[in-house]
Amino acid sequence: MVNYNPQVMLLQVTAYRRARRALAQDQGRPLPCRLPLWRLVIGEIAVLARRVGRWRFSALIAIGFVSILLAQIAFSPSTPGPVLTNPWRWVAAALLAAVGLAGWAVVHAVRRTKAAA
Repeated sequence: MVNYNPQVMLLQVTAYRRARRALAQDQGRPLPCRLPLWRLVIGEIAVLARRVGRWRFSALIAIGFVSILLAQIAFSPSTPGPVLTNPWRWVAAALLAAVGLAGWAVVHAVRRTKAAA
C-alpha cells in the first residue's frame, strides 16, 4: 500500500510549477507557457551554452562525462558489488552526464530568476 502524504504532494507540485515558471521566464517565453517540461529544459541548455560560452560549456560536459565514467570503472568485475559490462558503462556515463546537464540548467534558471526578482 502506498503511503499518501498531501504535504509532500503539494511540495512536489509547487516545486515543479516553480521550476517551469523559472525556465519560461529565463528563456523569455510568455507565461503561462504551454511547452512540455522537456522542451523547456532543452531550451534552457541552449541558453546556458550561449551565456557560459561554447568552449567552456563543452569542457564542463566533457569533464562531467569523464568523471562519471571513472566512477563507473568502480563497477568493474575486479571490485566487489554490482558489475557493469563495457558498453553499459559508457551508456550509464552518458546518461548520468545528460541528467547532470539538465539539472544544472534547471538550477541555473531558478537562481537567475531569483536574482532578477
